[in-house]
Amino acid sequence: MVFMPVMFLGAGPSEPSLSDNNQLNRKNKLKYIEDMLIYEEETPAREKFIKNIGMLYEDYSKAGPSINGFPMFMSCQIVSVEDTGKFIEMYKKYEAMRKSFEKEWGTDEKCL
Repeated sequence: MVFMPVMFLGAGPSEPSLSDNNQLNRKNKLKYIEDMLIYEEETPAREKFIKNIGMLYEDYSKAGPSINGFPMFMSCQIVSVEDTGKFIEMYKKYEAMRKSFEKEWGTDEKCL
């Protein structure tokens, strides 16, 4: 719900709607079959890409309207699984450094 582009990562082509025009129906069905063949051909690469997503983020300035109190983004930045591990390590170091600083200098709610 927050990152709208993610909703469509695994979605395949949708079935064409049928009308009274048989010629148009045939054309739509052929297009659907072509789209399905391309989708199935690209599926292994897509699944590999999805499995390598570690974290998503976006600048808050790019947020759209809020839904249920959460911002909604029409774009996102992707961090790989490997880089997410590095980020978590760096955050833990930062957290330890901040706790050390607070222990030595005290906490001032105005500064936090």
